[in-house]
Amino acid sequence: MRRLLVLIGFTLMVAVNTAMAGAADVCLNCHGADADFSLAGEGADEIAESMKAIRDGNVKHSPGLEGLSDEDIATISAALNGD
Repeated sequence: MRRLLVLIGFTLMVAVNTAMAGAADVCLNCHGADADFSLAGEGADEIAESMKAIRDGNVKHSPGLEGLSDEDIATISAALNGD
């Protein structure tokens, strides 16, 4: 039973990491260093604040960022900033 729980936990971690990588890729398509609407060099903290405003529904953006945690946003913000 313990092995099954460990396997399920590992599978969930892989799924979350894969989803995060996919989310970052979507963001980088439009906002990466070589993209038309690049955010590179804008500062990870500033990008994160903008992303939180989008997630919380205070700023319109397509796609929305519903369901992202603050940690998810920090990771994506760093990637968008070029860190």
